[in-house]
Amino acid sequence: MKHECVECSDWIKDCEFCNNDEPDMITCEECDKSLIPSPLGDGCVARIPNCMDQPEDYLIINREYVCADCGEGMFWNYEKKEC
Repeated sequence: MKHECVECSDWIKDCEFCNNDEPDMITCEECDKSLIPSPLGDGCVARIPNCMDQPEDYLIINREYVCADCGEGMFWNYEKKEC
């Protein structure tokens, strides 16, 4: 078996920093551009538009991000998964 080092972004698209403390699991810790790590750390996703929360304050329900504080006059639409 050949062992080699690879860029994190080669393993997880758009990921700048991976965590592979667990030998059988690689997760994304930091994404490039305006993306954030997915709730499971298996990819990068966009921030939630119109959400007043910072990404680190997003709720995680059923392995998906949910915004608890949408902009004034807005609410979280669970069906569309957006403010």
